[in-house]
Amino acid sequence: MASEPGRADEIAVESKRSEPLDPDLVALGQAIKELRRERKLSLEKLAGKADLSANYLSDIERGTRNVGAKSIFAIARALSVHVSVLFNPPS
Repeated sequence: MASEPGRADEIAVESKRSEPLDPDLVALGQAIKELRRERKLSLEKLAGKADLSANYLSDIERGTRNVGAKSIFAIARALSVHVSVLFNPPS
């Protein structure tokens, strides 16, 4: 049985968007984005320095990815900050 064209993609997008964003992941993403902009780095440049894909980093900045410790440390090194700064950004 053939499925409707495009329907599987629509279902995947709907299921991705139905879960509320985790406020901790959103805060982490905002901290990374702020630090990246302060350093005048493009998303692509920071992703390259951290050895991550730009799409993955974009998802992290939007708070839609449950990011692993290895990636968090790579981002902190690429931004030249201690990893704690990503979790406790200056006010």
